[in-house]
Amino acid sequence: MVWLPQWRYGLSGGASAGPLAAPSAGPSVASLPGNPGASVVPGNPGTSVVPGNPGASVVPGSNLGASVVPGDLGASVVPGASAVPGVAVVPGVAAVPRGTAGRLSGRVSVSRHALAWQVTAFMGLQSMTYYAALSWLPTLLRDRGSSAAHAGDLLALMNLGNAITCLLIPVLAHRMPAQRVLVVPTALGTAVGIAGALYAPLGGAWAWILLLGLAQGSSLGMAIFFTMARAPDPVAAASLSALAQGWGYLLATLGPLAVGLLYASTGGWNVPIGMLLVLCAGQLAVGWLAARGRVLPAA
Repeated sequence: MVWLPQWRYGLSGGASAGPLAAPSAGPSVASLPGNPGASVVPGNPGTSVVPGNPGASVVPGSNLGASVVPGDLGASVVPGASAVPGVAVVPGVAAVPRGTAGRLSGRVSVSRHALAWQVTAFMGLQSMTYYAALSWLPTLLRDRGSSAAHAGDLLALMNLGNAITCLLIPVLAHRMPAQRVLVVPTALGTAVGIAGALYAPLGGAWAWILLLGLAQGSSLGMAIFFTMARAPDPVAAASLSALAQGWGYLLATLGPLAVGLLYASTGGWNVPIGMLLVLCAGQLAVGWLAARGRVLPAA
């Protein structure tokens, strides 16, 4: 027999039991020295044995590739999985506490709730203004007299602002029961930045473009945050995220197209920018509703 003098749970290679007996052959049953509660499985080389615990589950065939759960506390034991008392273990899948598997499977219908559509509308409207600005801002700046290089630099500055607040705002929002105090400056900042890009002096365009980028990044961060914060559980969050991003980004495709059509038909930027400002007002309205400290009903 080979004796391993130590009890150890392994997270990468499974669980080892000690004293752990791996009998080489023979039908006899033996007791382990110093541990009368331990038993040896006869005639099965490589069988894992749990010491001192007659209620434990053992997995034959591998000492290293199987996890053993002591006491059989309502747990399933699967070769190659980590041993965690009181959970159902599935190879290659994260362990899920017993009793929650039913709630974490299937789909949840969130489209029948107004809150879900408020989150979806916020996602769609903020995406429309972002992609419209991303597509047409350099052309607007060129029409105002900016060089191509300067217009490209300003567009890069806008994206820098996006990156900063997109990472920061969800952290702040998570610490608040409601997020209206973040939604209002976000929508207003987007509107002011868009208007400043067209109407403010070109010499100070960098300030308005940076403000636009910061507000747009905040909008995206809030929209993604809402898909998690307004859901009661992970399955509902996945369904709400699918609804918001599916319809939201489909709606967003209309932004650059609408701006281009209005610019081509009117020959100027007043009407396209006016449309974007209306979208900002709509974003503020639905964001005000989505930012309430409410959660969708549990399924």
